[in-house]
This record gives sequence, structure tokens and C-alpha cells, in this order.
Amino acid sequence: MPDIRTTGVQPEVLATLTTQEFRRLCSVVAIEHGLSIVTAVPRGDHEDLILKRRIFLTTREVLMRILFVPAETRHLDELQKDAGRGGYADYLLVAPQVVDQALLENDHTLDTVRLARLLSSSALVVPNTVGAPDVDRRGYRLVAQLADATVQDRLGLLWLPILAKNRLPIELSEAGTPEDLFEKFFFRLATTVFDFQGERFGTAKRGKRVGDAILVNHDASVVILADCKAAAAGYVMDVDDERRLVEYARNPQPYQGQAMKVRYVLVISSSFPGTDGHRHPFYTRRSRFHDVGSDLAYLRVEDFLAAALHLLEIAPDNTHTARQIDWAFALKDGIVGQESLIKAVDDAARAKETLEGGTA
Repeated sequence: MPDIRTTGVQPEVLATLTTQEFRRLCSVVAIEHGLSIVTAVPRGDHEDLILKRRIFLTTREVLMRILFVPAETRHLDELQKDAGRGGYADYLLVAPQVVDQALLENDHTLDTVRLARLLSSSALVVPNTVGAPDVDRRGYRLVAQLADATVQDRLGLLWLPILAKNRLPIELSEAGTPEDLFEKFFFRLATTVFDFQGERFGTAKRGKRVGDAILVNHDASVVILADCKAAAAGYVMDVDDERRLVEYARNPQPYQGQAMKVRYVLVISSSFPGTDGHRHPFYTRRSRFHDVGSDLAYLRVEDFLAAALHLLEIAPDNTHTARQIDWAFALKDGIVGQESLIKAVDDAARAKETLEGGTA
């Protein structure tokens, strides 16, 4: 079977999926369009997904009906009536097979051709062991969690995992390229939730041999060059990228009128393919940065988001906790793990409490 990451999802393949597989893919479409799932209600020849979306101060509910029999006009009529009786803001009929061709012209119908197009552009659809479309469960759980985050509209948290895979969320279809938006929202997250200071280089310097931004912690003890790499199948550093970043890390860089040594070059992407353990090509690359008095670290965006959500949960309005984070500890392993990030956040919270106790 062709690799769906390069050929896209084919409509005829969707017709061969089991009910459970098809339901999971429909859930992906809902989540990536900013909806969160309230509940699922099986009803014989169909299943209803009750979805919600918060718009300003109002929560709107949407009824998505997944039909397991060939769709006829009466099915859409019934759905419209049910949606009206239930007070839903909108409704959608998802139909693997369509009998009445008039349904294909209705905006409330999603057939396999339209669904395949949406799934082909999804960052959460991956091939399973036999090459058929399936859900990236880890990514799905994270995006579903972010859909309920109260700060998502301000920080763009919901979009980061999608942008990191070089895909453009539908809400951002006219806002720019995935690469530019990935860098923008990562910088916003780092400087708000984690209280870094910094400077974005922006698209004006994109063609030069630099990263995307400088990040400086509150006491300037940690200076980070951030380089965001949007990549559908993960990022693998090549010789040219290594040379470019090593050269940048070699010399002190201007920031707010000072010359500052880059302590870490931090590469952020969806994943970093390679052999597990110390045979991963990262470690050879890292030694080059040690030679110029700097260090290299790889950070998966979903791990950074998990740490951000954890910090927002335990200290939603307190920047002092973020300022206590020991970034040298968090980045010490090079290939940064979620566990070390979460521990760094927890240690920072305890350090803040100790400081407050000492000054009380």
C-alpha cells in the first residue's frame, strides 16, 4: 500500500475501514478544527458525536452523525430535525457511502472524497502496520487536551503540534507558512508561559545563516538560540545545518546592546528520527557544539507543550515559578525528555515556595 504521508489518504481506502477505525478518523477531523468531544452516542445504524467549541464567552455544540449505512436524503433530513430539537448550533452527516448524489452538494454532508482530503492534510493521521490511515494516538491526546486549554486562543497552543509537522490548520490557511507560524507560536509560548525574554529574527533573516530567535532567561544565565524545524516525518540535522548553527554558537551574539554567548542551540520539531540511545546521530552533532563552548539540544514540541500545560496547571498566574526553572537541568540530556521538563517545573514550584516561606 502507498505511503499515505506522501500520496495522501485515498477515498476508496476509507470504505475498507472498520467502524471503530472510521470513528477515530472522524474524531481527528473534529479535534483539528477546534472542536472538543463531549460524548459519543451509538444508535444502531449510526453514531452521534456531540462536539463543542467555545467562541468568546459562549459554548456552541455541534452534532456530528457518522452513518454506517449508505446515505440517503432522508438521513440528512432526520439529522437536521434532531439538531433543531437538540438546540445544536450546527450539524454534519459523515457518510462513507452515498446513494443520493444530491447529498454531495450539501455543505452538511461529508463524504469519503471530502474526508480523505481533510485527512491527507492532517498532522494526526499516520499509517498503521499495514499502511492504512490511523490516528497518532499520542499526538491526538495532546491536541484533545489542548482543545480544552483556556489560553489556547491567545497562545496558539492547539496549533503547535500541527504546525510542527509542516501542516497548516484550516483556521490559519491565510496567515502564513507552517514554518513561519511554528516559529511565531513557539516564541510566544516561550516568552509568555515560561517567561523568557528574547528577540525573533523573523522572515527578514530567514535566508541568512541564523536560527529563528534568541531566548534569555530572567537573570541572563541561560542564552538559547532557538531553531524551529517544521517536518512531517521529523527533523534530521544535515551537515549544512550543523555548520550554520555551530558557526552562530561560536561567537557572542548581540542582544539589547550586549554581546552574549549562546549557551544552548535548541532545535524544536515534531520528532527526531534515529537509533535509540547513544548511537543516535544527535550525539555526533552535539560534540561539534561542545568544541565551540556551546551545547546542542533537541526538543519535541509535544513535550514542551506538556510542560507548559503542567506549569499553567500548578502556577497559572505566577511568573515567579517559571523564573525558577533550572534550564541547565532540563536540557542536560541533549535529547530532552518530557519527564525532565516536568521535573524541572515541579522543582521550580518547590523552590518558589521555599523562597516565599523564607521571606514570610
